[in-house]
Amino acid sequence: MEDANALPAQWSLSRESELVLRLLQGEPLDVVSRDSRVPAHELETWRRVFLAAGARGLQRHVASEEPERSSTPEEIRELMMRLELADELIEKKGLAEKWKKRASFPTPEGFQESR
Repeated sequence: MEDANALPAQWSLSRESELVLRLLQGEPLDVVSRDSRVPAHELETWRRVFLAAGARGLQRHVASEEPERSSTPEEIRELMMRLELADELIEKKGLAEKWKKRASFPTPEGFQESR
């Protein structure tokens, strides 16, 4: 005959979560342990696992909310304008040939200069 007060061999996830939430809400460990008849060290392990899983979930959540940095058309236009102004300044100062030798970059395919 089974004892009606016997502890389950394995606790359900919802029951474990309920006990951990009681701890996180500030209920003393010894009170939760005594009420549930779960050893304090096991409750503490459940609490650590619960918090670690929550932290991992938040890290993924935060990372997925951070948009990849991409330039808006307005930013691209402003950068192009600055580049053109810098080119004009280099030419006015007579440093165009020196600059071209120093900064010879291959032109990407499909890119046409605006001059």
